[in-house]
Amino acid sequence: MSKFWLLLLFLAVAHYAQSFPSEYELDDIDDDDYMNDDVQIYDYLSDDNNDEERGIKLGKFTKGLKKFGKAVVQKGKKFIKKVKGPMKNIMKKGAALLKNLGVKINPLQCEEKTCKTCIIMKIPTEKSFCLQMTIMRTNKASYLKIALTKDDVSKFEQNIKLGDVPRCLNLGGFIGKICLKGIEGRAKSSQGQGNVNFCLGIVAEKFGFGCKFCATYENKKLKVKFEPTTFPGGIDESGDIVQLDKNGEDAVELGADEFEVV
Repeated sequence: MSKFWLLLLFLAVAHYAQSFPSEYELDDIDDDDYMNDDVQIYDYLSDDNNDEERGIKLGKFTKGLKKFGKAVVQKGKKFIKKVKGPMKNIMKKGAALLKNLGVKINPLQCEEKTCKTCIIMKIPTEKSFCLQMTIMRTNKASYLKIALTKDDVSKFEQNIKLGDVPRCLNLGGFIGKICLKGIEGRAKSSQGQGNVNFCLGIVAEKFGFGCKFCATYENKKLKVKFEPTTFPGGIDESGDIVQLDKNGEDAVELGADEFEVV
């Protein structure tokens, strides 16, 4: 092969190598960043990263893969959890209870840093429980101060750390054992301002259903972006709160609703 053709081959290889991101980009990622695969994958596949600047020209097929990758990340936020047979049966009974409108939740009423609502259960006669939650923030963590009352009588008061493992209480009597979990997410405004998006999950274990209350701490006030929801749910083998998937068979972890603050 002549020197001329060798030179052309060398130039082609050099141009091809430059079309990919350099390895040094990985050095800028902290070890903790590897713990959140969703964030890393989503950022890499987002439209904010211009592939043309990297020297990669996307064809229709590659762009299709890019959209598919986003869908995978969004679906990946649901993690299948292991539950024992008896617990799955209880959750299915909870699904039937909710289908028959046996549980009703009043809309969240929020003022400053506190939200209130009432849960009405018709099993078989009507019983009402009222819930109050107040967000408290320190420089290290965020907490929910939870208070539950029945007929104006206090049942409990607890401080729940967002992101911590569920805390279970045996209230005895009609309601029995309940478990609470504070779930923290992040909501970003169109101006780039970060806000704490949080949810409180509560499960009444023996009834096989739970409730989720979500709000956003925005401009030093709580605002409701989603109405409270009910779900067939229980406790998995690791002690975490789970909800029965729409297929009626799988149990998935309970997560915070995510959205953008306008």
